[in-house]
Amino acid sequence: MKTRKSRCIMCGNERDGLEVLPDYMINLIRWFKHLTRSEKNYRLVVCRDCFEKYRKVRQRYQRRQIECVVLGILFAAVLVSFNPVRGAIFGLAVIVFMYLLAQLSWMPALRMPKTEKKAPPL
Repeated sequence: MKTRKSRCIMCGNERDGLEVLPDYMINLIRWFKHLTRSEKNYRLVVCRDCFEKYRKVRQRYQRRQIECVVLGILFAAVLVSFNPVRGAIFGLAVIVFMYLLAQLSWMPALRMPKTEKKAPPL
């Protein structure tokens, strides 16, 4: 079996590191690259040197996701208060739009190594 080369998603260098978990965005990007015949099929990782930068970007993405959905819900509540039927439809559209806006700062999750928890001393 042929091993795939590892490529850091932050710096772009061929390095070993923590593996990126495949999600819908990675699958979409790989599918698009397959269609355009530009797929390199790298094993996506985050190298040790880039981990701190990755962590900050990932936290910003997660925070932005929550903020956008909460803002969408608040805006939807205002719309529903004016007109319940139309407001619910437009409110749902606003929530979806806000969630999609949060995806502009998308950063995939990592496969973290399992750590063994030691029992506390007696």
